[in-house]
Amino acid sequence: MDKAEGFPYFVHLLGREAMLMAFELGQKTIDAKIVSSLSEKIANGRLRTIYENIYHAAVKNSPQRELLLKTFSEIEEDEMYTENVYRLVKELGITNPSQLMKELTAPEKGAPVLMKIREKYYRFSDPVFKTYARLRNWKY
Repeated sequence: MDKAEGFPYFVHLLGREAMLMAFELGQKTIDAKIVSSLSEKIANGRLRTIYENIYHAAVKNSPQRELLLKTFSEIEEDEMYTENVYRLVKELGITNPSQLMKELTAPEKGAPVLMKIREKYYRFSDPVFKTYARLRNWKY
């Protein structure tokens, strides 16, 4: 599955949930309709996973923080240069993205979503969460 981006977690999650859904529907096979339905549940945050909880904790009630998080998740590289991300989100109306980073990187608020690698470079503390954030539709 391409959406899994090489992470067995997503393949396992979809496989398990597809099997359960097929059983509930009385089907003996898993078809594209079931897989599509499950992908939509993940995107809309309606499939309970640990990553949904992390997503809500990171975003909280801030559309701006969600925009920043989703922008980081779209960067292909593992190590992400903040100046490039900041430039993109400033074009979308966020005036001070560095202030929003505190919530995404502060260990005292739980596990940080982003970790500083070196000056102005960050990476997701959990690369699977990066994929989840990319797949997840907007909360706001």
